[in-house]
Amino acid sequence: MKDFLGLTGKAASSVYVGYFSNSTCGIYLVPGWNLISIYCEADNMSIANVLSSLGNNYVSIHTYDRYDPSDKWKAYKPGLPSWVIQDLDTISLNQGYWINMANNDTLGFDGELKYPRIIFLFQGWNLVGYPSNKTNLVNESFIDVITNLDSVHMYNASDESDHWKVYSPNFEPSQNDLVNITPNYGYWVRMNANDTWMVDE
Repeated sequence: MKDFLGLTGKAASSVYVGYFSNSTCGIYLVPGWNLISIYCEADNMSIANVLSSLGNNYVSIHTYDRYDPSDKWKAYKPGLPSWVIQDLDTISLNQGYWINMANNDTLGFDGELKYPRIIFLFQGWNLVGYPSNKTNLVNESFIDVITNLDSVHMYNASDESDHWKVYSPNFEPSQNDLVNITPNYGYWVRMNANDTWMVDE
C-alpha cells in the first residue's frame, strides 16, 4: 500500500493485513544530543507518559514537522512555568526526535508494535522515525521510494569518532557508511519528490 491518493496522485494498489504485538521499548541515551525514534505505541503517547522513566535527566525534546509550514520546529522543555506555551506535547512513532540529555539514562516503556506504518515523505528534508523493532538494510528498507530518495542520515551519539552516517543511492557503495536502518534511531531523509514510505516489518 505504498501510494495514497492525495499525496502522490495514485491510489493504493495493495492491501496489507495489520500486525499487532505487545512490545517493550528501551533506548539507552547519553549526555548531550541524541536522535531517536520510538516503535512502541502506548495508549497514552503524551510526553509526560512516554518520557516518565527519564525523570529529570532530560533537558528538552524537539522535532521537525514538515506538516506545519509556518513553524516546523516543535519543542518541549520540562520545568518551565505553566504560562509558557510549549508546542510539543505528544510523541508520534512516525517522527524522529532530538532529545538533549543531562545524564546517561534508559528510556523505557511498554506498548504495542503495529504494522504496517505509513510515513509521508515530502520533497526536501524530513525528520522521521523508524517504527520497527527489526534492523534492515537501508537500501532494502527504502526500496519503494528509492527513485525519489536523495539521502538518509543517522546521528549516533555514542560513536565519538563519527557521529553522522549517510546513505545515498547516488553514491558509490564504498561512500555509504550507513548500511542498516536500526530501531530506536531517528533519521533525516532528503527527498527529491513527495512519496510514501511503508514500514511493514
